[in-house]
Amino acid sequence: MRVRFRTLELLWRASPSLFAAAVAFVLAEGTLPVLALVAMGRPKPAVRTRCR
Repeated sequence: MRVRFRTLELLWRASPSLFAAAVAFVLAEGTLPVLALVAMGRPKPAVRTRCR
């Protein structure tokens, strides 16, 4: 765990903008699939029509 924090600290010191972009990417990757499922809504059965 300590190595992870050290890595994040080194990235922050080297390039704060790259650190911010990486954090934004991780957050987006976690939230976008959930938002896509919410946007699709509940599944509904197909509407069947009578064929004559």
